[in-house]
Amino acid sequence: MNEAFGPDATSACAITCYRTPRHHHIILWTVLAVGLLAVAWSVLA
Repeated sequence: MNEAFGPDATSACAITCYRTPRHHHIILWTVLAVGLLAVAWSVLA
């Protein structure tokens, strides 16, 4: 899952968000936030 980070992943996420019902956006943002926290943690650790 971590290999998904990058420009391609950003584009895919944008497309997915546009095609995803609004009630799913909370899940997507939560996953994104957790992923960013994991990256920040590994960088700062």
